[in-house]
Amino acid sequence: MLNSCGEPSAASDAPDYGDEPLSASQSSDFAPHRDSVKSIDLRSLRPGTKVVVNTRNSRYNLVMCDGSGWNALVQGGSRFPQETQAQVEGSTLGGSALKIGWIGVGLFLVISASGKRILTSRVRSIRFDGFSG
Repeated sequence: MLNSCGEPSAASDAPDYGDEPLSASQSSDFAPHRDSVKSIDLRSLRPGTKVVVNTRNSRYNLVMCDGSGWNALVQGGSRFPQETQAQVEGSTLGGSALKIGWIGVGLFLVISASGKRILTSRVRSIRFDGFSG
Protein backbone atom coordinates (compact mmCIF):
# COMPACT_ATOMS: atom_id res chain seq x y z
CA MET A 1 0.00 0.00 0.00
CA LEU A 2 1.27 3.49 -0.74
CA ASN A 3 2.30 5.60 2.20
CA SER A 4 1.26 9.08 1.11
CA CYS A 5 -2.04 10.53 -0.02
CA GLY A 6 -1.11 14.18 0.32
CA GLU A 7 -0.75 15.33 -3.30
CA PRO A 8 -3.05 18.21 -4.28
CA SER A 9 -5.87 17.45 -6.68
CA ALA A 10 -5.31 18.35 -10.31
CA ALA A 11 -9.05 18.80 -10.77
CA SER A 12 -9.83 20.92 -7.73
CA ASP A 13 -10.95 23.84 -9.91
CA ALA A 14 -13.57 21.87 -11.86
CA PRO A 15 -17.13 23.27 -11.54
CA ASP A 16 -19.73 21.55 -9.37
CA TYR A 17 -23.08 21.49 -11.16
CA GLY A 18 -25.04 20.47 -8.08
CA ASP A 19 -27.32 17.83 -9.64
CA GLU A 20 -27.92 14.58 -7.81
CA PRO A 21 -26.61 11.38 -9.47
CA LEU A 22 -29.11 9.60 -11.65
CA SER A 23 -30.95 6.58 -10.28
CA ALA A 24 -29.98 3.18 -11.59
CA SER A 25 -31.85 1.71 -14.50
CA GLN A 26 -33.66 -1.52 -13.74
CA SER A 27 -32.00 -3.20 -16.73
CA SER A 28 -29.72 -6.18 -16.22
CA ASP A 29 -26.71 -3.87 -16.56
CA PHE A 30 -27.64 -2.16 -13.32
CA ALA A 31 -29.24 -4.96 -11.31
CA PRO A 32 -29.12 -4.08 -7.61
CA HIS A 33 -26.77 -5.93 -5.30
CA ARG A 34 -27.71 -6.68 -1.72
CA ASP A 35 -24.78 -4.75 -0.17
CA SER A 36 -24.52 -1.93 -2.72
CA VAL A 37 -25.70 1.66 -3.00
CA LYS A 38 -26.88 3.59 -6.08
CA SER A 39 -24.70 6.62 -5.43
CA ILE A 40 -22.18 7.80 -2.89
CA ASP A 41 -20.80 11.18 -1.86
CA LEU A 42 -17.08 10.52 -1.49
CA ARG A 43 -16.71 13.64 0.67
CA SER A 44 -18.76 11.92 3.40
CA LEU A 45 -16.29 9.05 3.75
CA ARG A 46 -13.65 8.74 6.45
CA PRO A 47 -10.00 8.29 5.47
CA GLY A 48 -9.31 4.59 5.01
CA THR A 49 -12.83 3.79 3.79
CA LYS A 50 -12.76 1.16 1.06
CA VAL A 51 -15.04 1.55 -1.96
CA VAL A 52 -15.46 -1.11 -4.67
CA VAL A 53 -16.80 0.17 -7.98
CA ASN A 54 -17.82 -2.37 -10.61
CA THR A 55 -18.13 -0.99 -14.12
CA ARG A 56 -19.27 -2.68 -17.30
CA ASN A 57 -15.66 -3.70 -18.06
CA SER A 58 -13.67 -3.53 -14.81
CA ARG A 59 -13.58 -3.44 -11.02
CA TYR A 60 -11.91 -0.57 -9.16
CA ASN A 61 -10.86 -0.72 -5.52
CA LEU A 62 -10.59 2.71 -3.92
CA VAL A 63 -9.17 3.53 -0.50
CA MET A 64 -10.03 7.09 0.48
CA CYS A 65 -7.00 9.01 1.77
CA ASP A 66 -8.66 12.04 3.34
CA GLY A 67 -12.01 13.72 3.88
CA SER A 68 -11.82 15.75 0.66
CA GLY A 69 -13.39 13.01 -1.45
CA TRP A 70 -10.63 13.53 -4.03
CA ASN A 71 -7.53 11.66 -2.98
CA ALA A 72 -7.57 7.88 -3.08
CA LEU A 73 -5.44 4.86 -3.68
CA VAL A 74 -6.90 3.19 -6.77
CA GLN A 75 -6.35 -0.32 -8.09
CA GLY A 76 -8.20 -2.02 -10.93
CA GLY A 77 -9.00 -1.94 -14.60
CA SER A 78 -6.24 -1.92 -17.19
CA ARG A 79 -4.99 1.52 -16.08
CA PHE A 80 -4.32 0.69 -12.43
CA PRO A 81 -2.78 -2.80 -12.19
CA GLN A 82 -1.09 -1.69 -8.95
CA GLU A 83 -2.41 0.53 -6.20
CA THR A 84 -1.87 4.10 -7.46
CA GLN A 85 -2.34 7.48 -5.85
CA ALA A 86 -5.07 9.28 -7.81
CA GLN A 87 -7.82 11.87 -7.63
CA VAL A 88 -11.39 10.62 -7.97
CA GLU A 89 -13.02 13.57 -9.73
CA GLY A 90 -16.59 12.28 -9.76
CA SER A 91 -19.16 11.02 -12.27
CA THR A 92 -20.41 12.14 -15.66
CA LEU A 93 -22.94 11.14 -18.29
CA GLY A 94 -20.09 11.36 -20.79
CA GLY A 95 -20.29 15.06 -21.68
CA SER A 96 -18.59 18.02 -20.07
CA ALA A 97 -20.80 18.13 -16.93
CA LEU A 98 -19.12 16.51 -13.94
CA LYS A 99 -20.76 15.73 -10.59
CA ILE A 100 -17.83 16.51 -8.33
CA GLY A 101 -17.14 14.05 -5.51
CA TRP A 102 -19.95 11.62 -6.43
CA ILE A 103 -20.03 8.14 -7.89
CA GLY A 104 -23.36 7.07 -9.35
CA VAL A 105 -24.63 3.82 -10.87
CA GLY A 106 -25.26 4.30 -14.60
CA LEU A 107 -22.70 7.10 -14.87
CA PHE A 108 -19.04 7.06 -15.95
CA LEU A 109 -16.39 7.41 -13.23
CA VAL A 110 -13.66 10.02 -13.82
CA ILE A 111 -10.24 9.43 -12.23
CA SER A 112 -7.06 11.51 -12.67
CA ALA A 113 -3.59 10.10 -12.12
CA SER A 114 -0.11 10.97 -13.37
CA GLY A 115 -1.45 13.93 -15.34
CA LYS A 116 -4.01 11.82 -17.25
CA ARG A 117 -7.80 11.75 -16.95
CA ILE A 118 -9.40 8.30 -17.16
CA LEU A 119 -13.08 7.80 -17.99
CA THR A 120 -14.31 4.33 -17.01
CA SER A 121 -17.11 2.34 -18.58
CA ARG A 122 -20.56 2.80 -16.92
CA VAL A 123 -20.75 2.05 -13.21
CA ARG A 124 -22.83 -1.07 -12.46
CA SER A 125 -22.49 -1.23 -8.67
CA ILE A 126 -20.90 0.53 -5.72
CA ARG A 127 -20.05 -1.11 -2.40
CA PHE A 128 -18.34 0.53 0.56
CA ASP A 129 -16.97 -0.30 3.97
CA GLY A 130 -18.22 2.35 6.39
CA PHE A 131 -19.64 5.87 6.23
CA SER A 132 -18.34 8.81 8.15
CA GLY A 133 -21.06 9.90 10.45
